Amino acid sequence: MTELQWKEWKKTLPGRWVHWEGEVYQVEEDGDVYVSLPYDEAIGVCWLKGLPLEQVRRFSKEQEIEFIGRIVDYSDFLGLGVDLKDVTILRPDLGQ
Repeated sequence: MTELQWKEWKKTLPGRWVHWEGEVYQVEEDGDVYVSLPYDEAIGVCWLKGLPLEQVRRFSKEQEIEFIGRIVDYSDFLGLGVDLKDVTILRPDLGQ
């Protein structure tokens, strides 16, 4: 992909629904979860926004998770990362 195509492609991300698997890197006090995605993805990291604290407290660092969510924003500082909302955790089952 050319630099021009890459810039145009990134602009299409907000609003997209995704179904991904990744590894928990960090959990924040506000319920946001930082997830590292596989290296074969064009997007390397994502923030799962607004999850209930009672769910995210059960995550462990480097735990594999599967989730669905809607991309609401992106940043390409030190690699491409996205913010997701309307997230549903599919695996592991956290008793949603």
